[in-house]
Amino acid sequence: RLHVHSLRLEHVDAGAELLRTGMVDWTGRLLPRDEHEGETPEWLLDRLVPHGEDLAFKLAESEEGEPIVLTQRDVRELQLATGAIRTGIALLLEKAELTLDGLDEFCVAGGFGNYLDKGNAIRLGLIPEMPLEKLRFVGNGALVGAKLALLSDDMRRTGERVAREADHLQVAGTPDFQMRFSEAMLFT
Repeated sequence: RLHVHSLRLEHVDAGAELLRTGMVDWTGRLLPRDEHEGETPEWLLDRLVPHGEDLAFKLAESEEGEPIVLTQRDVRELQLATGAIRTGIALLLEKAELTLDGLDEFCVAGGFGNYLDKGNAIRLGLIPEMPLEKLRFVGNGALVGAKLALLSDDMRRTGERVAREADHLQVAGTPDFQMRFSEAMLFT
């Protein structure tokens, strides 16, 4: 069983494929066999397995023959992470009085982003739908920034200026955060 303690690449890819194939619906529910209307291949339906009182999708088997599954709970946790990120992006854009169309590029920082499949991330809503040429993965931006600040007086001063001028937005403290977060958890 995959235990989700944080968002993982496997969950993004598996979740996006389950959504694409109709195994998971827009609400994030893993659909039981009897709710598929003949368009889902039998080999895919055969991967639906009981998991306690819930349902899971068998992704693979371990070397010991144990099933590796994505559970309904895993899908819900993926929705929570996706909803939080989507809401944060929307609120930041509003705060800056920008739209996605108005951005020259959309940067994703962190090691996680380096290995993220752009199409799957967009399918889940983890990254907003946009032209792929505007999407840039920058790796560990904090580490690069720290190195630049150590190596260059100009870059250090620029960093200090940006830190002084930056506004902090407490996303969860925004008045309509809960409503927007709930809506953002739905797969569209």
